[in-house]
Amino acid sequence: MKTIAILTDFSDEALNAIEFAVALCRHLQGRLIFLHVFHFSSQLPGTTSSVSGLNWADPTLYTPNDVEVDHDRERISNEKLWDLVENVRRINPDLEVQSELLRGVGMDTALDFVKAHAIDLIVMGTKGADSALDRWAGTSASYVMNHASCPVLAVPRNSVFRGFNKIVYATDPYHEADWHLRELQALATTLRAEVTVLYVQEDPDSQQSLDRWTAFTSKWELEVPALTFARVFGDKMAVSIEEYAQTKQADLLVVAKQNRSFLDGLFSSSPSDRLVFDNVLPVLSLPALDEKKVTQTNFFSSAVA
Repeated sequence: MKTIAILTDFSDEALNAIEFAVALCRHLQGRLIFLHVFHFSSQLPGTTSSVSGLNWADPTLYTPNDVEVDHDRERISNEKLWDLVENVRRINPDLEVQSELLRGVGMDTALDFVKAHAIDLIVMGTKGADSALDRWAGTSASYVMNHASCPVLAVPRNSVFRGFNKIVYATDPYHEADWHLRELQALATTLRAEVTVLYVQEDPDSQQSLDRWTAFTSKWELEVPALTFARVFGDKMAVSIEEYAQTKQADLLVVAKQNRSFLDGLFSSSPSDRLVFDNVLPVLSLPALDEKKVTQTNFFSSAVA
């Protein structure tokens, strides 16, 4: 059974992501776990001391009153988590739903839990930001995407769930990982979605790029028949991807972390390369994995019987 973790801070953005997570749970026949990272006051900057790796709260900064306040905050957080679980269970009584309150600081606490418990997919809401991947996914989501060992779905605050009917995957045919295409085929089958593999060719006169794209599509059109392939021309990759996704009325954009140089070019666009409209497209990132260690039953693939 697949396990989907939804990271929540109880914000409107996090609440908006729940519908997406529940839908994926149904498609993947999985279970849902809400994760919330709780910060004790003693773990906040300026309230702890450390010598030789040992940490303790400075009593002049962390008072008994702070302890009581922290306990109240923790109780309230647990109650909010339970409310989220009960709300999902009430509407979806057949789903397995649970929650975990994690004590720690920052997203690394959640990522450690995800790795230790072999979570298959992370879902999180995001406010968005003003720089490439950060704008598409938000700064916290961007950090999680860069460090998670599993796929991450970032749902912008203005996204409205319409299903996962049309998906666009941004590819670099020079450095594509085989398992990504197989995962996309599994995703297309599981979600019954139309998946387009998109290549933005920056130099329209490059014969090398054309030859590489022709070889790429010749191979994969046979091996992953559920996918379609498209090539567009544009010298601003992020803009071209978004324009294509908007034209296709895509419900989901998929990117991969396999090739760092490709992502650096994709996610470090200058302000002049950005579109002016607010992004509302959820972004699913696939992690970078060693091709030799990837099995045929990884992530979405094992959901297909």
